[in-house]
Amino acid sequence: MPVDLSRLSPDDFKDNELEIPYYLQHFHSLANAVVEKGEHRGYINLPIWRREQDNKPYNARIMENLLSMVYFYCTRRPWNPYYHSPKLRTRIEASLEFWCRIQNTDGRFSEYGPQKWNLAATGFATHFMGEILGLLSNGPNVSIGIFRKALSADRRAIYALLTNKDLYEYGKRFSNQYTNAWPGALLYLDITPDPEIERLFTAVFTESTLDFQSPAGYFYEKDGPDWGYNLGVHKSNLITTWHYLKYKDLSQVVVKKAEKFYNWLVYNAVLEPWKDNSLFFLNKPVETRTSKATVQAQGAFESTVPIAEPVMLARPFLSARESLILQFHQRRKQLEKEWPVVPPLEIGSLSAYIPHKFQHLREDKWYPTATQRKAAIRELPYLKYFSFIHQKMDSRIPAIYTFIKRPTYYVIFNSGKKIQSRQRYGIGLIWLPGAGTILQGQTGTDDAAWGTFAGQLMEAGDVEADFIINNNRITPEVGSRYLMDGALSIQYSISGNGRKMLSFNDKNITVTVDYMGFFREYLPFILRKNDYLDFSDNKILIKRNGYSFMISSSYDVKIEKFQKNLADIEDYQLIVCVLFCENQLKYEFDFPDSIELRGDASSLSQ
Repeated sequence: MPVDLSRLSPDDFKDNELEIPYYLQHFHSLANAVVEKGEHRGYINLPIWRREQDNKPYNARIMENLLSMVYFYCTRRPWNPYYHSPKLRTRIEASLEFWCRIQNTDGRFSEYGPQKWNLAATGFATHFMGEILGLLSNGPNVSIGIFRKALSADRRAIYALLTNKDLYEYGKRFSNQYTNAWPGALLYLDITPDPEIERLFTAVFTESTLDFQSPAGYFYEKDGPDWGYNLGVHKSNLITTWHYLKYKDLSQVVVKKAEKFYNWLVYNAVLEPWKDNSLFFLNKPVETRTSKATVQAQGAFESTVPIAEPVMLARPFLSARESLILQFHQRRKQLEKEWPVVPPLEIGSLSAYIPHKFQHLREDKWYPTATQRKAAIRELPYLKYFSFIHQKMDSRIPAIYTFIKRPTYYVIFNSGKKIQSRQRYGIGLIWLPGAGTILQGQTGTDDAAWGTFAGQLMEAGDVEADFIINNNRITPEVGSRYLMDGALSIQYSISGNGRKMLSFNDKNITVTVDYMGFFREYLPFILRKNDYLDFSDNKILIKRNGYSFMISSSYDVKIEKFQKNLADIEDYQLIVCVLFCENQLKYEFDFPDSIELRGDASSLSQ
C-alpha cells in the first residue's frame, strides 16, 4: 500500500531528508514490481530506471534499485513504515538471489542483451552492491546465506574488473564505467578483509592514473572530455574513494587525480556574476558523449565532493556552508506549500526512480565556508590574472585547448585532431569580466557553433592551427603549461582553398577569413532575457546590465539572427547571428576598455 503523506508533515523529515517524500510516496510501486514467482523471481519488472526498451531481466543496471529497497528496509525513522518489514525483506532476498543468478561465471554482468557481458553493468554493479551490502551488514537481518552469496558474487565482479585486461582496456576509453571499481572494491573491503582484493586494488588504482586521465586533466570518455560524465559519475566515484582512503597511504593518489581534474575544470568553467555566484558556463563544444552547457555549484541536496577540503580549486563548485540553511529553508517551504502532493511517478521514464539518491548516505559531506569559497574563487585563473596564455594538450589524441586572458575578456580556443564527430572546434566560449558569458558554441550542429560554413562547418573537422606569439611559432606540448604572454595569432586552413586568422589583442579579437566563394559566419551568442541585441550597418550591438560591446565588420555583409534551443538554463537564450559573405570577411569583437567587476571576485559572498 502507498504511504499516506497526509498523515505526515514536512516537519517529520530532517533537513537532509527533504527529498525523501517523493521516493517514499512511490516506493510501493517499486517494491510491488519485484517478480514473486518463476524463473525471473526477484527481477524489478517496472521501467522507472534506465530506458524502457532496456528494462529486461538480463540487464543488471535495472537491479541498481535494490539499493532503494535496502535504504527503506534499513532506515529507522518515524516516517518510514518499511523499516524491517518482513514483506520487504522477502523481496530484497529474492532480488539479491536474482542478481546473483544473472552474473556470468567469470564475474561480469550484462546490460543490452542476454550474455552480452560489459564493463558498465559490471562496474556499476560493484558500486551499488557495495552500498547495499554495507547497509545490510549494519541493519536489520536478512538471510545470512543469501547475504554471503551476494558478497561472493560481488567479489567475483570486483576480481574481474581488477584482472580482466579487456575490461581495463575498454575502461581507458570509458573511464567512468571502470572507476566504479574503486568505490566498489573499497566498500567490499570495508565489509570483509580480503588481502588479495586489497593487493589487486592497490596495484591497479595506482596504475590507472596515467591510463584513465588525460595529461590535460579530464577523465577519458570516448577518448576525450565529457562534462556530463566527468561532473557526474566520476564525482560519485571520487566521493566514496576519498571517504575510504583519506587516512591511508593512497590518499595522495586520490588528491593528485582530483587536483589534475580541477585544474582542467577551472579553465573551462566560467563563473556568471549572477544567480548568487553559483552558475558556471562550460566550454561545451568539446564534449564527447553528453550535452551539458553549465554546471551549478552543488548544494544541500546533492552529493558533494569532500575532497574539496584538501583541493582548494574544487571549492568554487560547492555552495558555502552559510547558504545551506537557506536552501533547506526554501525546500521545506516548497514542500509545505504543496503538501501532501508530490510529482507523479512517470512510468517509462529513464530516471523516474533514481537509486543514486541513496548512495553516499554514510559518507561525510564537506562544504567550504563563505570565506573559504570566496578565497577559492579568487584563484580562478581568469579572475586572478590580468593577462595570460595557457595551453593544455592530450597525449592520446592531439587535441589542444588554448585559454587566452586579456584585460577585457577571456576566450577558449579548441583545436587539433577532432576526437568525436559531435565536437566543434574554434572559439568555444567568450567571457567578459562583470558581464559573464556572451558566446558559447554547441555540439553536434552546423549552425549553432562558432565558425565558417561553406558547404559544411569548417570547425566541425580537424583544426590544425598554427600558434604565433610575438612573431614566434609555438609548438603545442602534451600536458599543461603557460606560454609566453604577448601578441597571439591563431591561423588555420579552411576547406583546402581558404585560411582563417584570429588575433587576440588587449581590447578586441580580430577574425579574418579568406575563402574563394560564398560562405557564412556563425556567432552563437548567449543572452540573458533582459539583454539587448540589434544589428545594422555591418555591426552587431549587444547590451547587458549597462555594458555594451560590439561586433563590427569592415566589409559589407548581410546579417540575420535566429534563436536556438538552450535547454534547462533559466533566464538565458541562444541567439545565433549569421554573417553572409563572399570571398573575404574581417570582423572584430570590440569590448569595453574597462568593466567594473560588478558581482565577480571582488564582491562575491557565497
